[in-house]
Amino acid sequence: MDILPLIDRIGEAPTAALLGPCTGIVFGVAAQRSRFCLRAATVEFARRRLGPRVAVWLLCFPTALVWVHGSELSGFFRADEARTMAVPGSWPEAARSARG
Repeated sequence: MDILPLIDRIGEAPTAALLGPCTGIVFGVAAQRSRFCLRAATVEFARRRLGPRVAVWLLCFPTALVWVHGSELSGFFRADEARTMAVPGSWPEAARSARG
């Protein structure tokens, strides 16, 4: 899916305002259906129990990494231009500058 025509048609801010809630709804429904809770997974892991919450987290985290890196490699977006990466003094900016 190429969102550039949508950005050209309605602008960057309205596109973000449209896609943000859509992404949130999809994540919210998936999180509710799977009963995903990061805090519960953290507690489960800290207690050395590898139960269903940790299993869902172990599925979600690598999936997110694959999608983000795949999107960047395909040219869908540039992570270094993302707002959280571009803000001076942010954790991602510090990690990026530490890598060289």
